[in-house]
Amino acid sequence: MKNLADHQEHNVALVVTPVRPTESSGACIWTRATSRSTKNFAVLAVATLLLAGVPGCGSGKPSWEHVFTTTGSLTFNGQPIEGAVLVFTPKDESIPSTVRPMARTDASGHFEVGTYDIADGAPEGDYDVVVTWTPLVKHAGGASPGPNRLPPRYASTATSKLTVHINSDDTQLETLALTR
Repeated sequence: MKNLADHQEHNVALVVTPVRPTESSGACIWTRATSRSTKNFAVLAVATLLLAGVPGCGSGKPSWEHVFTTTGSLTFNGQPIEGAVLVFTPKDESIPSTVRPMARTDASGHFEVGTYDIADGAPEGDYDVVVTWTPLVKHAGGASPGPNRLPPRYASTATSKLTVHINSDDTQLETLALTR
């Protein structure tokens, strides 16, 4: 009988990590085997996991991973404002807290919503919206965000009373008209 030291060359690390599939790769599993003796085991492990179903792989993606182009405009006291930040909080509490679509207004008050990338859209659903507007203040060391120039009620989901619905098609939101 061989002792454990004789088998150390076969002591390997196998890493099987589920990852979010990309359209370019379609990959759901990444594996690395550190010796040839475990390559067959690695292939078997991956096949078993694929057959068992790894959450987040294949067509069973959660609905909040699908985004739809969403645009809109924002005014304050009837005038467009540049540089306002909008954060969309899903009313559906099953959506992870990391899924928070955002947007920034341009000079005309127009915005494009992004969730996983700039202007990629937002998942379908109902949202509470908060808005802050902190124009840059120049100083000797450069510039930094100034104080919020909007009424404080717009900075909290509890008080903003701004709500929107994003469809499963491209969505052009109605103008969000803020007042003093």
